[in-house]
Amino acid sequence: MLALLACSDSQLPSDSAPLIDDQHLPDVVTDSRVIDPPPTSGGHRFLQGWWPWRQKGKRVLVPNENGAWIELATLSRRARTLTLDLEILGKPGEFDVTVEIPGHGRSVVALSDPLEIPLPSDLPLGRTPIKLIFPKQPDPVVLSATLDSAVAPGEVDISSDRIRQEPHSLIDFVRKVEPGANLRGELIPPDSPGQDQRFSILLMRDGEAETTVFEWPGSVWNRILGNRTFTIPLDPSGSTTGLVRIRLLAEGTGPDGIWKNLSLTRSSATRQEGHTDLEFETPPPPRLVIVYVLDALRRDFVDLEPPEISRTPTLSRLAREGVVFLRHQSVAPNTIPSTKSLFTGQIFLSRGHAKMPVDGAPTLAEIFVDGGYRTAAFSGNGYISEAYGTSRGFEHLAKEVVFQEYADTSKTYNDNAERVQSAALDWIDQLDEDDKAFLYLHTIHPHNPYDPPKALQDEYVGAIPSTFKASTSNLLHVKHHRMEIDQADQERIEGLYAGALAYNDQQISLFMYELEQRFPSEEILLVVTSDHGEELFDHGGVLHGYTLYREQLDIPLILSWPGRLSPARIETPTTNIDLHETLRSLVGAPPSKFGSGKSVWPMLLGQSALGKSTARNKLDVRFAAASSVKGGIYLAQSQRYKLIQAPRMGLTYGMGEGLGRSRDPEYLFDLTQDPEEQHNIAGLDALEVAWLRSLLGAWIERGKYLEMDEEEPVLDEKTQEQLRALGYLD
Repeated sequence: MLALLACSDSQLPSDSAPLIDDQHLPDVVTDSRVIDPPPTSGGHRFLQGWWPWRQKGKRVLVPNENGAWIELATLSRRARTLTLDLEILGKPGEFDVTVEIPGHGRSVVALSDPLEIPLPSDLPLGRTPIKLIFPKQPDPVVLSATLDSAVAPGEVDISSDRIRQEPHSLIDFVRKVEPGANLRGELIPPDSPGQDQRFSILLMRDGEAETTVFEWPGSVWNRILGNRTFTIPLDPSGSTTGLVRIRLLAEGTGPDGIWKNLSLTRSSATRQEGHTDLEFETPPPPRLVIVYVLDALRRDFVDLEPPEISRTPTLSRLAREGVVFLRHQSVAPNTIPSTKSLFTGQIFLSRGHAKMPVDGAPTLAEIFVDGGYRTAAFSGNGYISEAYGTSRGFEHLAKEVVFQEYADTSKTYNDNAERVQSAALDWIDQLDEDDKAFLYLHTIHPHNPYDPPKALQDEYVGAIPSTFKASTSNLLHVKHHRMEIDQADQERIEGLYAGALAYNDQQISLFMYELEQRFPSEEILLVVTSDHGEELFDHGGVLHGYTLYREQLDIPLILSWPGRLSPARIETPTTNIDLHETLRSLVGAPPSKFGSGKSVWPMLLGQSALGKSTARNKLDVRFAAASSVKGGIYLAQSQRYKLIQAPRMGLTYGMGEGLGRSRDPEYLFDLTQDPEEQHNIAGLDALEVAWLRSLLGAWIERGKYLEMDEEEPVLDEKTQEQLRALGYLD
């Protein structure tokens, strides 16, 4: 059993950090005979390339034609046999299965039922992926998988200051350590150990081989000596910040041992050097703060490097004259959890569509009210409403701008940006001379329906041989495979999306002109961003909400404040919870207690003061969640790797709505080699990947306790109609 708790009562020196904390989830490896079906993440497991299916009332696994992976846990080195119980659907014949094991090359096994695969005796300790390439015919279905033998799984209990560990078990910690770091702790061995019992600490630094750095065998002499304390250098050079894998291994037969007060320390020389970041005061807040959200806008559709003819000339100019964040991401692939995160500074891991509680985290609107601002929201998306609690803190909510079907308007195209901006200007004109104001504008562009004015349709799709109408109902039919489309239809859909963005870009130019007639430009802080992206067939789907691929999360962030912010291009990764912290600090509010975002003012003002970009830390990590999906989809991403776990529920594990999309329980992409995220390499044995997995696991555990008091929204008939018009509640 594993119980993860924050370290609170351990007696550690002041210069130490506990190895056991609530920021990292150790990987506990034990053995068993059964390979668990997806979407499990522990023990032996089906890792990737398996497709759920039902036949004769049974749950079965159908191997992918590109190969499928099983991940095995090894606690003791010995020869074993992996047996797969098959049901062969096609005609019998002579077929082979190809087996690939890292470090052991390829082998071929004749297809049979059951399928028996001999495994090498020298598989490394820990987890090993094994790739199986099945013949496309005769369509073998895997019903189950087992190993012929297993060692008894040892029980592991982890609390705040100690670990109780039985043989056979392996506990894997991966931590980022500073120069001169040491591992300290104490082993309390069993009183009556078995003759073959052994407790060890194995250490691996990035790029180096694993070594045994501590060992306690159950000898007579060790029994006499009793408890053992240790100090183990993690960085002998004293000069490297990096990742280290620390493994606690219990072998043999016998009772449990206890590891106590495990901690990471730094050398005194390193501590004395110290280092503090430059500190900046935020500038006096402007009279007008406007957050302008273009719904479902992908960052790669904004011309941040404007070509000779730009489809977004207004946004391109704002990016050129203001501050643009080149690696900004949403923390959710759909509107309601993303907006809740922007408003509160916390990421929602589950119940993404739940109502925000009245006594929950303060919203941006409430924070600006406390800062002496008038507040108003003008949103075409019905998720910004009393029903979802997202209007909390706004003194004015413009319900008349919520998107509605064209039958209820005088326009033949989606004119939401015009209506949102007109209502905002009318409200601004009612402000008193001394009023300060915070406005939230949210337009339904380029969000579906992709329906720009005719002139833009002619410009963007006039030459495409397709007449597909990208209405919400048609796009939903495509999404659910109720309507077949061809390549020209796909090109038209993408073109209409781009045209819808171009329309909103034009409207922003008109809005800025009107603002500048009312206020000096230095009194206006304009923040342009999005709530999430859009699929557009990059990974086989349309619309949004059910994946965490780049097209769903990569969104623009541009800050324009003439005379206050110098032009800059910032490559530091950021998210909308960082934007939350940035805006709240503008009015002097302290950091949120509910999230982990960081204000970007040091970067904004550091750019102005230093005239150079803020350097990125390659191990900075961002998190995201598809919290509206039952069972959840979760992400941790560093500069190089993107790790996604998609347990969801039942047969729908994986990414994409319904059956028929990508059905792996875990995804890993090397962004340096595969920026388009096309090749899942889950199972890669790399320290950074194991570290991301530990961070993601702990983040999910912490998130389980955050949203317990949220209520389900109560929607009136009109609100339901408005949400259905956008493809929600389908």
